Amino acid sequence: MALKLISTKQLYEAMQARKSFYILDTTYTVPEITPLDNHFKNRLPTAKFFDIKEISDKNSGFSVTMPNQEYFIECMRRLRIKNDTTPIVLYDFMNFSSARVWFMFKVFGRNNVHILDGGLQKWLKENLPYDTGKYELPTERDSGDGYTYVKNQNLVKSYDDMLILLQDKSMQILDARPSNMFKEGHIQKAINSPFSQVFEEDKTFKKPEELRKHFSKIGLDLERPVVNSCKIGVSACLNLFALELADKETFLYDGSYEEWSKRNKSS
Repeated sequence: MALKLISTKQLYEAMQARKSFYILDTTYTVPEITPLDNHFKNRLPTAKFFDIKEISDKNSGFSVTMPNQEYFIECMRRLRIKNDTTPIVLYDFMNFSSARVWFMFKVFGRNNVHILDGGLQKWLKENLPYDTGKYELPTERDSGDGYTYVKNQNLVKSYDDMLILLQDKSMQILDARPSNMFKEGHIQKAINSPFSQVFEEDKTFKKPEELRKHFSKIGLDLERPVVNSCKIGVSACLNLFALELADKETFLYDGSYEEWSKRNKSS
C-alpha cells in the first residue's frame, strides 16, 4: 500500500484478509443531510468520523484552516489514530474532501495514508458491505504513547506569504474553484483548473499521465513551484493531491479566496 490511492477492490480484499487499517469518513458536505447523519446512515465497516470543521483552527475566523499541533494531537488521541505504521484509508461521500484530510496528515508528518478512489458512492454502487446506525462519538482521550505528530508549517502558505510570492513571482497559483466563481474574482495571476477536471466520470482520479497533460495544457509549468487555492481550502487539495499523483509536490494557501477576498481588494 505504498500508493496514495486504494481502489474499492483492493480495500475489500484487504478487509477480507483481515488486514489492519484506520478507516476515516472525512465527508464535509452531503446534499440534504449532515455529514454526521450520513455517516450514521452508511459508512465503511469500522470507519470513524473525521470532522473537518471540528479539527480546524476555530480562532482563525475562516471556515476550515489547519489546527495547531497541540489541538491536532488531542483530536487524534480521541479518535485513537496513532502516528504509527498502520495504514489510514480516507473516504467521503463524493470523493471531495478526503484530499484535504490527506494533506492535513501530510502536514503533521503521518505516512501511509491513502484515499479510497471513488469514495463512498462507488463502494455502495458495487454492493460492498457497510455499517449503519448511530453510536457514541469518542470523547475520552487515549493518554498512551504513539501520538507524536509534528506540524510542517512550510507546506501551508499564509496571506503574507502570498503577497511575497506575488511580488517575487516565485510560485504559480492554481485556483480549483468552478470557472464562473473564478471569473467573478480571483488572486492576481492565478490559473484556473476546476477541481472536477481531475476526475473520471465515476469520480475516480485520472491517471498520472492524463493529469500531467491536463495541467500542462492549462499553462501550469510542472517544473516550477505551485501553491493551491480555492474558496475555503478544501477543493484546492484535490488539485494538490492530483499533482502529487503526477509526482509534483505543491503547497496550499490555507485561507484561500475566503481570506484573500476579505483582506485584498485588488482581486
